[in-house]
Amino acid sequence: VFLLLLLCWTPHLILAYPASIVPDAWAQLKMFWRQRIFTAHHPPFHTWLIGMSTVLGRYLGNVNIGVFLFIIFQAILFAIILVYSFSLMKKMQIPKGIIRVFFIVAIISPYYTQSIGVFGKDTLYSFLFLLYVVEVVYILLDGKQYWQNLQHTVLFIISASAVILLRKNGKYIIYPMLIIIVCVMIKNKFYQFKVLFVRGSIVLILSVLIPIGISMVLTNTYQIQNGSIKEMLSLPFQQTARYVMCHQDDIPEEERQVIDQILDYDSLAEKYMPDISDPIKSTFNKEYTNKQLVDYFKIWAKQFIKDPITYISATVNQNYKIIYPSILEYIRLETYKGDGGEFNEWLGIRENKEISAKEGMLESYYQIMFRVPVLGAFSLLACYNLLLVYSLIYAFYKRCYKVMIVAMPLIITDLVVIAGPVVDIRYAFPIIFSLPVVIAYILYETTLNKSNKEIVVERE
Repeated sequence: VFLLLLLCWTPHLILAYPASIVPDAWAQLKMFWRQRIFTAHHPPFHTWLIGMSTVLGRYLGNVNIGVFLFIIFQAILFAIILVYSFSLMKKMQIPKGIIRVFFIVAIISPYYTQSIGVFGKDTLYSFLFLLYVVEVVYILLDGKQYWQNLQHTVLFIISASAVILLRKNGKYIIYPMLIIIVCVMIKNKFYQFKVLFVRGSIVLILSVLIPIGISMVLTNTYQIQNGSIKEMLSLPFQQTARYVMCHQDDIPEEERQVIDQILDYDSLAEKYMPDISDPIKSTFNKEYTNKQLVDYFKIWAKQFIKDPITYISATVNQNYKIIYPSILEYIRLETYKGDGGEFNEWLGIRENKEISAKEGMLESYYQIMFRVPVLGAFSLLACYNLLLVYSLIYAFYKRCYKVMIVAMPLIITDLVVIAGPVVDIRYAFPIIFSLPVVIAYILYETTLNKSNKEIVVERE
């Protein structure tokens, strides 16, 4: 299965040579090579990783080779993790037909085939997010034996640390999950087994301390500065902009002045775009004070009370794509390999004209796969989110509440997407890649596990 995955992905990797480089990755490389201030706007650890791939390329005499080796590493890692997830499903006795469906999706869906060639922070993060979800399932399946297994504990530490390090919102997933896992340990009375409880506690503590330690080392080594707070305020800024657009004639002068201290009030109505908050964030005052920010949120709350519908409309208009399946939202091929500036020439990442001429074949393939009946649904973000919602409803109907533990990382990810600047498909990769594991666990708990228990009762 591992070899077959790589074989099916190879054409996509070759046509992406040296990689499909997203704009954020160019910004990260400029930070790494000191062409701009190194900030924590992007995950410093991932910035360091992709930066070191270009260092390796220079050592080998061709930066393209270093970048290409990085996406090959990504593809191999993803194939290993997928096979590991299929092995988990086999252990749970999931019907082979269902596992084959998941495998087929992995080799034909543009979300899988295109992501492996993307040089950006969301891909590697999403692969290791899947590994973390698999380990959470093993915790629920194996109970006390899990913390005695060296392989599982090492994989748990690696996956949890990677989720924290590879995206800024990763800690909002791992920290709540650690609390949930501790509650599971207490509920199962692990404290009665002191050695086991101590070992599990050490694993959980290391999952937090290791990424903190790595982040501190990188911050001190590269003198990394903090990122802007505006990245956390995408949603309230968008809500304010819509409120200004709808009520600009009714807003008192004192409220306008307070908003203007944080955002450029006069341009909000003009710059407001329903599905993305970046134009509004671009007006953010970098010289703000804490008092000005507090005053802004007082006005934000006051306006919410006056017209909550406008705030809800701003949220829905920006995020409806996550559950509305008729929107054409497949991931587009990033065909460019440079940003067109002097930095590209200086760094040495160059587009291969012969390969670039054939990239249209991939774009045609993605268009076809998007429109194929039934299979085309797996190229829709909304399809995955709707499957998640309906699966959880089914699990609750069956009174299988443990499923929420496995689904919690996906739910938090959706909440992060809603609070983010735009519904970009790469932000939802963790949901897309991990959903098969969640569905398999729901099937195991609601059907297969129940049947096995009934058989045991009958034998007794």
